[in-house]
Amino acid sequence: MLTATRFALCKTATVVARSTNPAIAWNVVSRTMSVANSTCRLQALCKANSEVLQAQIHIIDALIKRKHGDGANEVFKAKCPIIGTTMGKQVRHSLDHLEKVALDGLRTVRDKDGPIDLHYDVRERGTICETDIFEARERACFIQDIFDGVRAGCGEEGNELADLDGKKGLTTYFNLPSGERDDIEIPLASTLEREMGFVCHHALHHNRLLRSMAMAGHTGLKEEDLPPGFGRPPSTLVNDVLDAA
Repeated sequence: MLTATRFALCKTATVVARSTNPAIAWNVVSRTMSVANSTCRLQALCKANSEVLQAQIHIIDALIKRKHGDGANEVFKAKCPIIGTTMGKQVRHSLDHLEKVALDGLRTVRDKDGPIDLHYDVRERGTICETDIFEARERACFIQDIFDGVRAGCGEEGNELADLDGKKGLTTYFNLPSGERDDIEIPLASTLEREMGFVCHHALHHNRLLRSMAMAGHTGLKEEDLPPGFGRPPSTLVNDVLDAA
C-alpha cells in the first residue's frame, strides 16, 4: 500500500509528465512538498547540494584530464577573457557558502541548542583553492561527504542525525548597502532548510558562470566535457521537458 507521501509523489510525476503548462506543474509540485515530511525535505536538500557539488567536481576532473596537472592549474587560475574573473575564484566563492551551511549550519543544528549564526560575508579570499585545482577538488569532496552523510543518516533509526531538525531557526548575516555605508551586516531570520536551499541556488548560478568560462575557448574544454545540464537551473530543465512533451 502506498503511503500518503509516496502516493503524492507518484501523482506529481504523472501530472508533471503530462502537463504542458509550467504553472500547473509547479502548483502540483508545491502541494506535494507540503505532504512530504521534514526528513524527506532535508534529504532532498542534501541530495541537491551534493549534486551541485558533483557538477563542479566533474568540470574540475574534465579540466585535469584535458590539460593535466600544471596545465589545468594554469587554466583554473587564469582570468577568463570574457567574464573577467577566474574559474578558481568562482569555485572558491560557491564552496564558501556551501561549506558555511554544511559546517556552521548542519553541524551546529545537530550539536547546539542555543542561537545559530551564519555570517556569509565573513570568509577568506585569495585562499589556496582559488589557485590550486587539486585543493579545490578536495574541498568540494569534503563538503559533499557532509551532505551525503547527513542524507544517509536522516530518518535512520539509531543514527545521531535521525532527528536533525531542518526547521531549526537560525540567523543569517549579509553585508548589504545601506545609505551611509556599504558594509552593514544585516541579520535575517531563517531556518536550516531555507539556507540549504539558498546555497544550492547560489551555487547553480556560479555554475552557470563556470559553464560560460569553460566554453570561452581558453580552457580546452568542449561541450561533451561538461555534465548534463551544467549551469542550468532546475526550472529551466523542467520547462524544457514540458516544452518537449
